[in-house]
Amino acid sequence: MLKKALSFLRPDAAVQLMLLMRVVQFASVPITLLLVATRFSPVTQGFYYTFTNITAWTLVLELGLGTVLTQFASQEFAHLRWEHGGLAGDAGPLRHLIAILVKACRWYVVVALLAVVVFVPGGLAFFRAQAENYDVNYAIPWIALVTLTAAGLMAIPLVAVLEGCGQVVDVTRLRLTQTMTANALLWCGILSGQALYAPALAAIGPVLVPAIWLVWRYRGLLRQVADGFVRHAEAAVSWRHELLPMQWRIAVSWLAGFLVFSLFNPLLFRYQGAVVAGQMGMSLQLAAAPYLVGMSWLMTRAPRYGTLVRQRRWDELDAAARTGTLQALLVWLGGSVALLLVVAAAKVWFPSLGHRVLSVTAVAALCVANLVNICMQSMASYLRAHKAEPYVGISVTTGVLVATTCWVTARSATPLAMAIGYAVVTLLVELPIAIAIFVRKRREWHAYA
Repeated sequence: MLKKALSFLRPDAAVQLMLLMRVVQFASVPITLLLVATRFSPVTQGFYYTFTNITAWTLVLELGLGTVLTQFASQEFAHLRWEHGGLAGDAGPLRHLIAILVKACRWYVVVALLAVVVFVPGGLAFFRAQAENYDVNYAIPWIALVTLTAAGLMAIPLVAVLEGCGQVVDVTRLRLTQTMTANALLWCGILSGQALYAPALAAIGPVLVPAIWLVWRYRGLLRQVADGFVRHAEAAVSWRHELLPMQWRIAVSWLAGFLVFSLFNPLLFRYQGAVVAGQMGMSLQLAAAPYLVGMSWLMTRAPRYGTLVRQRRWDELDAAARTGTLQALLVWLGGSVALLLVVAAAKVWFPSLGHRVLSVTAVAALCVANLVNICMQSMASYLRAHKAEPYVGISVTTGVLVATTCWVTARSATPLAMAIGYAVVTLLVELPIAIAIFVRKRREWHAYA
């Protein structure tokens, strides 16, 4: 049985690269924490983490368009193929996909400019008072960081289309290279004494690496996009009728999850103090590790779903989704059991370390919530391949319930109650409704097709 299980979970090339990227991400965190703690003053450390937290909000302006592009590209790729670094195949789907890509590139230009216009003056005003009190040179590093972060958004539409068009291994290799480059530049900046310039140096990676990679590997696609700009190919695509109906739903669903997940630590910090908030923060990161590793098997399969939908190969679609989901769940199960054993052992034998996380029961509750997240991601990827997002209602409802639970438990209960409340809402409310929607939509769409 063990041999069969290992054979079933054997990762392909895309999953291997995804796992390697996870290893790099996990390994880089303690190195960065150590460098920041030893090389930065407490004041500089505060500016550094605030810099990185605020710039993360630039992705909010993207409004889920990258996910939409992957799904649309996956469907059009059913009639296309790759030739000499560009797309070839049926003229209709090719023109349509290039038109969508051109329009998306224009969208990201606007998003990048908007990010600079909003975040540069907003950040300068936000940091001014503290900078004057501590004599911190923050202006140029902040402008450089926002500008480079905005420039990095420009690669998203091209990478999303490539992923939807079957280049999952290549895209994963790109993201691995981006992660390694960004970490190396960040560490070089910290070690060289550049302080607040270090985040801006790290932001060069997401700009430079995709640019070199696209010119080297997909020069033909770049020529097709440039030609589409000249011919105003985007005029053939109606954003309002084709992209927007799915985009705004994905954006709302994603924002609901993002905002709720961001409430745990601030609420505990406000009502129960920094120590408890730190325990919750570390517990959330630990519980997320089995989820992220397990999702590697699912994420590398999902971009192909749209092609199978377009070709109406329902049995293959179901088999791919079922296999990817089962693999992700098995990895999550093994990782979660191992995590809980380690936490329990640390509580007994290394209490100084074990005290840094919540109780074993609380961590288990967070792991259960991530079990639901795997199921939700699996069903959402399946349904989104049909160019639809039927989960926006349940996402908002779950977000409101979890936010309310977090607020009540942070004020008048314990972190354990918060973790259990989170698990109960996702397991007993979100998951059953999501399964009912999935079964109904799958039957309805496949019967209609």
